[in-house]
Amino acid sequence: MKRLPMLLLPLVLAACQSVGVVTPEELPPLRESALGEPLEFSGDVENWTAGQTAPVLVGQTTVGLVRSDGTLSVSAQPAPLSLAEVEDVLLPAPGGGEERACSLRTLTFSAQAARAYRVSGLNLAASESRALVPQTSPVPPSPMLLRSRGETQVVLVYVDRDVRISGQKSCTGKYWPWDASASTWARGSSINVFLRKGWNTVSITEKYLGENKWQLVVQGGDTTPATPWRYNGVPLSAAPF
Repeated sequence: MKRLPMLLLPLVLAACQSVGVVTPEELPPLRESALGEPLEFSGDVENWTAGQTAPVLVGQTTVGLVRSDGTLSVSAQPAPLSLAEVEDVLLPAPGGGEERACSLRTLTFSAQAARAYRVSGLNLAASESRALVPQTSPVPPSPMLLRSRGETQVVLVYVDRDVRISGQKSCTGKYWPWDASASTWARGSSINVFLRKGWNTVSITEKYLGENKWQLVVQGGDTTPATPWRYNGVPLSAAPF
């Protein structure tokens, strides 16, 4: 068995010590989440600049409009074309990393073949001229409508069939799996949702516990009181569409 060079040993030990078991919170109560199909809703946008208007997009498809008085209306007829496994959509690895090992896994799926699509925010496009944005790194932020309150984000999730997902898991992984020296993470997750075919609202609460440790709770429905759509303030001319 080869021995590690003494200079590398502290780094390896530090990486191992940064990951530990994270106990998931108790399962959240089951809440209504269905919006229906097609996706249709309206409301007011907070932090909107009076007098400006903007089309609302999901991906590259225009699905609605924010009017000059800050009122929002959305109507999306077709189902999303790109669907993924429900677990990957609702319980993605932190920071786009990769899950490696789980010490606890009690997840149950009423329909294992269910596929889903997640909309974390609504993109906005300039209503008149759309300025070309130079390709830079990091990519500049885009104008969007988001729903967040503290550590909780409310997202839209489409599923191709009714599905109930419930249970917990405690897992570890790496942020950049292709990089042997990448940081590791640990997370405990709890989920309790019943999604109807079509569009649903889902509340996702992610707490950072320090030392690359996370706690995630996923449940159906909006927050109480409801979380409003908020404009992130990025100028509309920056929309890369």
